[in-house]
Amino acid sequence: MDERIIRFEGRGAQVQYRVLMTLYRFVFNRWLYGIFCRALARLFDAGNKVVLDLGEGKAFRVYLNDGYWTRFFLYHRDYEPEVRRVLDAAHGHALVFCDLGANSGLWSVYGSTHFDQVIAVEASGATFARLAENTASLGNVETHRAAIYARSGEVLQFVNVHNSHASAHLDLDSAVGAQDSLETVETLSVDDAVPEASTALIKLDVEGAEIAAIDGAQRAIQDGSVFIYEEHGSDQTSDVSRFFLELGNISVYSIEKRPELVTDIDHMRRIKTDRFKGYNFLAGRSDAPLLSAIIEGFAKTGPEG
Repeated sequence: MDERIIRFEGRGAQVQYRVLMTLYRFVFNRWLYGIFCRALARLFDAGNKVVLDLGEGKAFRVYLNDGYWTRFFLYHRDYEPEVRRVLDAAHGHALVFCDLGANSGLWSVYGSTHFDQVIAVEASGATFARLAENTASLGNVETHRAAIYARSGEVLQFVNVHNSHASAHLDLDSAVGAQDSLETVETLSVDDAVPEASTALIKLDVEGAEIAAIDGAQRAIQDGSVFIYEEHGSDQTSDVSRFFLELGNISVYSIEKRPELVTDIDHMRRIKTDRFKGYNFLAGRSDAPLLSAIIEGFAKTGPEG
């Protein structure tokens, strides 16, 4: 049994959990596991969940009908360790953490013990409900249902993909799946999310709207805020990193093991060798004190620290 588990909630939740963990040992294909996870969920209550201890009295709930979180956080217990190390390294050096594209709120909950203020933003209505549930008891976490974009107050339509943990911005040239749904939500810029005169650690996970989000973050960047963002190994154009580098006076670091300063896009391609993997990076103004503090703290931890 996973020692992080505080309790099970819902009829038959413990049985459902054990079946899922056994199932994953035999189904290594992510797509097939998702199918089996959703099929199994039809036999149990939709609200079944596991409540896990994130430390310092903070709890995070994983719904057992969620093929993403049951696979990557319940079965593979060390979820995105490099992100955790960045939050740990930023502790004491930034007062604000912005979790933009917060999903169910894992990093918002974890960050609530590290920062005076956490601002969590999520676009999907159903996912926002889970974010709100996970952060309801945390007085320093402020939640917003919005889509991060270049400017605030616009209306954005996106596809809520039924079998994905993430919401994708609508591609008007693509068909919407029969089980997918369209949602409309108001936009919020990074500069309007980050309090003025604040230096924030910003986790940006907005599924294809990263460049627009960065375009709306010019004040935050000048104030010394630092971004954590992901690029997929299959993306050899590295458009997000390219955009950061072309801004000038911006340093981009790979944080796979130890911090590695990225010099150009060819260097980025040499880092992203696994096309099935997501790679996390840091970016911030080259002379930003927060970036220097995170790089120094990150280098002291981890497998090669």
